[in-house]
This record gives sequence, C-alpha cells and structure tokens, in this order.
Amino acid sequence: MPTMNNIQIFHSYKNSVSLYWNSDTHEYRIIRDNQIWFESGPFVIHFNQTYYSSAPEQEIMPMLPLYLIEQYQKIGNDVIFGLFNKLSLRWSYINTTNNFIWETSFKIFQEQSIILFEQYFPVDLNGMSQGNVRDTFKYVSTAFPRFKVSFNETDQYLIDQLGHFTFLDAWDLNMRGIGLKNVFNGGLYSGNPLLLYNLTKLDSNIILSSLTNFMTNFQTRSPSLNYHLSCGLHGRIHQIEQSFSLTTILLASQSKQGINQIINLWGKLMLQYYGKEHVKEQKDFHNDFYVSKLGYYTDTGAYYWYNKEANLTYEQTFIKLKEYHLKEHIPIQYYELDSYWYYKQNNNTGEHGGIKLYEPRPDVFPNGIEILQREILKTPLIVHHKYYSTDNLYQNKYQFLNGSDGKVSLPLEQIFFNKIFSQIKQWGVEILIQDWLSSVYEDMPDSSWDIHTAREYHLHLAEGSKQAGIKLIYCMPLIPDIIETLENTQVHYMRVSDDYSENINQWNIGRVSIITWAIGIIPFKDTFWTTSIQPQSPYGNFTEPNVQLNALIALMSLGMNNRDTETNFIDKFSIHRIIRIFIKECMSLIRER
Repeated sequence: MPTMNNIQIFHSYKNSVSLYWNSDTHEYRIIRDNQIWFESGPFVIHFNQTYYSSAPEQEIMPMLPLYLIEQYQKIGNDVIFGLFNKLSLRWSYINTTNNFIWETSFKIFQEQSIILFEQYFPVDLNGMSQGNVRDTFKYVSTAFPRFKVSFNETDQYLIDQLGHFTFLDAWDLNMRGIGLKNVFNGGLYSGNPLLLYNLTKLDSNIILSSLTNFMTNFQTRSPSLNYHLSCGLHGRIHQIEQSFSLTTILLASQSKQGINQIINLWGKLMLQYYGKEHVKEQKDFHNDFYVSKLGYYTDTGAYYWYNKEANLTYEQTFIKLKEYHLKEHIPIQYYELDSYWYYKQNNNTGEHGGIKLYEPRPDVFPNGIEILQREILKTPLIVHHKYYSTDNLYQNKYQFLNGSDGKVSLPLEQIFFNKIFSQIKQWGVEILIQDWLSSVYEDMPDSSWDIHTAREYHLHLAEGSKQAGIKLIYCMPLIPDIIETLENTQVHYMRVSDDYSENINQWNIGRVSIITWAIGIIPFKDTFWTTSIQPQSPYGNFTEPNVQLNALIALMSLGMNNRDTETNFIDKFSIHRIIRIFIKECMSLIRER
C-alpha cells in the first residue's frame, strides 16, 4: 500500500475501487475510475446525550472533539471475501491514549472489489437516543462511513451527479433518479441497498448496504450531520453493550457488470455471508404450490375481505365458493384466510387491532379451521398473522413486551412461537403471512430502544416456522425487515406491492423485485380481480382496468397466481387463458434450460 504526504492508499481487486486515508486530517476518499466518488465527512458518535466529532468546526451544530488516539494495520483472510488489508482507528472523547470508546476499521479486499466499514464498541455506552418519534430514524448515533452530499442547489460533489437505484419511500416503486439531495432521506423507508452509478457508463457503479445487524444499522441523510449520507446506529437506540459491532459493505462493479449484474452479485455475496441458500436452489422450488399452482385469496382488495355472502358465515361462504370452483373446473389449489377470523384488541371484528387470541371465532368458522381444511376445501391453507395486542390473552403464560403506545405487544419467548406454528400446522396450514411488519417499528417505539428486540422477533419467527415445517410470507415490510430475511431461512416470499385496494398501479413491481430476488426471496404483487367490475363489491365504484396485465405480472413474478373474485363473477375464460400461458411459459423455460 503506497504512502505519500501522510496519505495511505489501499487498492481493492484490480484497483476497481481505492481508499485514500489522510492521517493528518482524518479524512478519507473513495476513488473509482480515477475520480473521487465519495468524500468523507467527520467521524461522529453520540452518547451521554452529547455529540462528539473528529472535526467539530465542520458541523452545523455544536459538538465536542473526538480524538484519534491510536491507528494500526493488519492483514487477514476472510472466509467469504478472501484476503484483506485492515486499517483500524481508535477514538476517545478525552485526549488520552487510554480508554478508547469506539473503533472504526476499513477492510480493503484483494480478491473482491469490496471495502468493509466496521464499527466496534469496546465498552457499554448509554444516553445514545435522540428521541422516540418516528422521524428519529432519520438520525444516526454513529456515522461511519459518512459521505458528503450537497445540501443546497449547487452540485459540489460527484455523488450529486450519479444515478441512484434504491428504495426511496415505502411502496414508492420509482426507485431511481439523479443525486441524493431532495429525494433520499434514509432511515426506515429509503436505501439499504443504495446503488450509485455513472449515468454515461452503467457498468461503473457501487452498492452500499448494511452487512450486519440490519435492524439497527441504517443509512440516512441525517439532519444533524449536514445531511451527509451516513451509516450507523439509528437514532432511537438508547444504549449499546460492550463488544457490539456492525458492518457496512461497499461493493464496486467490474467491467460489463451493469445494474442487474451488480445487484445479483451483491445478493449472492450476502447469501454466502449468511450461509443461506437462494430459494431457486432449493430442491422443492419447482414443486412449490405457491409458485406453480392457482390459488384464491381473501385479503385486502378481495371481494370476500371482511365481506361474506349475505346471511352466511364465512364457513358457509367457503363451502359455496369451493362448490363453484369445482363446478366451473377452476383448479384452485390453495386458499388464503385473511385477518377476519381471529380475535383482536378490544374484541374488534374489523381489520384494525392486534391479535388478542389466535383462534377462529365461532361466528366465522364455527367448526374450526382444521375441519374447513380437511372436509371442505381439501387443499393447503395460507393464514394471516399480524402483531399481538397489549390485551392479548397469552400474557399470563408467556413473556411479552407491551409497547408504550398501547397498540403493539411483542412475544419474547421462542416457546410461544413454537406453540403458534405447531397449532396452525395441525389445521393444514402450509404458509403463514406475517403481515403488518411495519407496525413493530412504526407503532411500538420500545422495540427500537435496544439492539436485540426487533432482530430477535425475526429470529423467533424463523425458528418456530422451521420447526413446524411452515414457510413464511413477509408483508408490509420496512427496509430493515427486507434485508433481515438473510437471517431467516423460512421467508420464501415477499409481497412487494401495496395492497390491492383501489390501487390500480400496484402491479408495477419490476424494480423492487430485482432486489428481493437477489437476496433469495420470491417477490409478488397482491391479488387482483379477474373481471373489471364486481357487482356489489365492498369497494364502491372501483373497477379494474388492467385484468390481463395483472395476470401477466402475477405469473411472471413467480409469486402467487391467485384470484380474489366473487363467486359467479370469476372470468373462467381468463383463468383458463392464464393456465395455458403458464404451461406455455413453463415449457419455454424447460427448453431454454
């Protein structure tokens, strides 16, 4: 690694991306194609309700000095990424060579175009929180890496002129633009991964994303940090424990690696890092009924969502529905039961409120779900599951964390998850929809106060479903929930569209699907009507103008090929046309292979 004028230079594989570190100014630059793609902002940490910066004079708000008390280098070999050079920096809030409170490290790899940015905390740190409101997720309590982005109308840095491909807001499927100012805020709804690319040379690009601790490791343009692009602990964490660490990965493309190729490479490396198999490599992938069969949904937007046949129970409605499908030779191979069947907070019978008791109400399914599956539908079932309410009936036996907002309660014991999944397996359930994932962070501030609770919720879901042999669908995920699936082998599918409820554009899932598929998850759009008009539907005068387009997207996204139309108003000709297309496409894929 060459050195000149106190600047150390570290090159990654084939010099595709390089790090320039200035030990005098404590600044660094990321060089690509002989240009400064990223120029660093100061190192920052917030604890004891105080900001500390390596360059307080550059900040827009008062901060105390952060002192670099030690710098050292080493070489090593990572099992996944290979040989690396490592530059580590130890920081203290007092100007002494002892008692460092934060270590930041660059790892530059020789066999991959990768730089890792690592943060390590050798001691407990308290007083890190910057508030409990939802907007606090736009702040970070540690910033490494941190890259300058223009705030005013003048483009001062190359990053302001790069194209971006990333999540920009929840369910905003545009996902691309130029520069980050005025469009990218980060936090719960933006970034991670963030792809930046040369507008005139698409195979010159870089991906930046969290590599570890996804539920706490955020990307933001923090208002307290000059709106720089900053990676680190989100601003609602109250404290961290000794030996905690987090890592951000920067992956640069090689020649002829365009946007699709670099995203797929990023996903492959992430899967390798977590030892997770891509869903397409699993032995039962092509026999998965959810991918290969026709199904019937009753979720939001469906005719029978909280809307059964007049004077009938839901059980009787399903009997009528099954009879109609058999009569018309419509080969429905699975049915979905949405949230109308279980008990909710304050005994609410509508969609709102968390789970009070996860058992079928007798006014909905008087004979239970097991009888419905075994004697009436005779197909696999998919069932809806959301967050638990603070008045749930399980708290006398199992430990829960009740949110201070009074809405959301999180089960904390693995044994509870095991019970729920074992119970529904006996009912004939093969897939569980974990819906309202956004509520864990949006409606329960307490879940984000520490570094464990939110992540452990996902891990409990993973282990419980694995033991029971049940697959998971993630629905309404936030950005950290999406990449947290890398630690969950049971999440096979993810709904990447908005609800099908008077939203005629929710078929547009192409861009977001690139990211979810890269990390081994099957993306899909929500359900759709098979006719433009559904008489007496609960959605007023809503009509569906894109029946065939919806069918094609549902088919080609490899997600659920399902319908949600009223009995007697299913367009069976459209259904059979879809089946013919499906067979034709499958045969085409077989020939190509």
